[in-house]
Amino acid sequence: MESNRNRNDDYLLIALKNGDQEAFHKLYERYVYQLYPFVLKICKSPELSEDVIHDIFVKILIFLTIFQAGWPGYRSSMALPEWGLYPG
Repeated sequence: MESNRNRNDDYLLIALKNGDQEAFHKLYERYVYQLYPFVLKICKSPELSEDVIHDIFVKILIFLTIFQAGWPGYRSSMALPEWGLYPG
């Protein structure tokens, strides 16, 4: 069964695709603090880590140009490795 967080992420991704900038801010705030320590551990540089996280969110925006909710087998929790956003 899909969690409430995944459903909420799906809603935010759809809203973002439809031009809702507040949805982007919500997704960013939800994940930036989880990503930063992971990226910093790899990059060893705060400035580079911030650049990498920026690139992650740019990839999300690019992906949204082709995103379609309801793809067979689609779950937002599965999307990150498919997008190359973290090792899967």
